[in-house]
Amino acid sequence: MPNQYSGSLEHKIKDRYDCTAEELLRRFCAEGLSYSDVKNELRVTISTIRKWTKRFGIVLQTPQKEAEELEWQRKIDLFKERHINKYNLLSRKWKDIA
Repeated sequence: MPNQYSGSLEHKIKDRYDCTAEELLRRFCAEGLSYSDVKNELRVTISTIRKWTKRFGIVLQTPQKEAEELEWQRKIDLFKERHINKYNLLSRKWKDIA
């Protein structure tokens, strides 16, 4: 699994598939693969795949379970945001709001 010590997904795809990450993700999209299918193929997390597909404006298939998992991950991301929103309002110190 790629991490900060082993190179980016772009490098892994270039070495393994001899194409760019965008080309490969577009090919997977055209084949109708889901985020789980791509995760199993590339051996990376769904969060990594979501980050790269968002970067290129690609939307993969999302079965119901995956859609629920992605929605949960979006809510976690919103909770971790620096600015106040409806997901993190009660977890912030009052002095941060002013």
